[in-house]
Amino acid sequence: MTLVILGFASGVLFLQLQPELPGMAWLWPCAFLLFLSLRQRIFFLPAAFAVGFCWALGMAQLKLADRLAPELEGRDIELVGVISGLPAVGERSLRFEFEPEAVIAPPGTKLPGKILLSWYRSVLDEENPSVLSAAVRPGERWRFTVRLRRPHGHANPHGFDYEGWLLERGVGATGYVRPSRKALPEKLGERNSVFDRIEQLRESVRDRFKRVLGETPAGGILAALAVGDQRSISAEEWRLFNRTGVTHLMRMNETTSRPLV
Repeated sequence: MTLVILGFASGVLFLQLQPELPGMAWLWPCAFLLFLSLRQRIFFLPAAFAVGFCWALGMAQLKLADRLAPELEGRDIELVGVISGLPAVGERSLRFEFEPEAVIAPPGTKLPGKILLSWYRSVLDEENPSVLSAAVRPGERWRFTVRLRRPHGHANPHGFDYEGWLLERGVGATGYVRPSRKALPEKLGERNSVFDRIEQLRESVRDRFKRVLGETPAGGILAALAVGDQRSISAEEWRLFNRTGVTHLMRMNETTSRPLV
């Protein structure tokens, strides 16, 4: 059994080493090896390798299929959905993961299951400060007008793979809330699922650290260790962690801490 598990893991790892994602036609050799393994035990290990390879291939293909259609890039889309993660409050914007539930306009539009949105402090929000000052919370259902694009990242050698990180988190599009006077952002209610409750609990722990400790290095470090929110850790502190070899402690519960560009 141990060899079978190692064979499965090796198949998953082998897919990660490919220069490009293979086609779904590779599922047929996997099915053939599975058939042979049912007849002769000698094929158990190759079949486990093939199953691991094809399982990783199928998961990757499913995530790539759940991406924004190219023709929807740069268009205004009015939708209703739920805040699904810890919002990041910056000087210029709110940033959060958003799960679309329905598209109001244009009708019939299909969106990815999860998108990453920024809500900037625009001229409209300055005239209506209550809109942006009322911070969104996990589990809240909102109506937004957004403009989206497909996931993109820089291909710098040894740099952070932003597009790969989005793929890992299941994010099929990034974008921002549009300052539309015709359809202002509106809170419609709450979803209150188990996962939403967990995210709200994590948010309350993070906010308590901020209230008690303020914008101090200790507050950001404790929030990262307790709930995995690393957004209050400065670049200087990350360099210190790298020099002292404790970076892995902050990475154990990583959440939406990377720059959302």
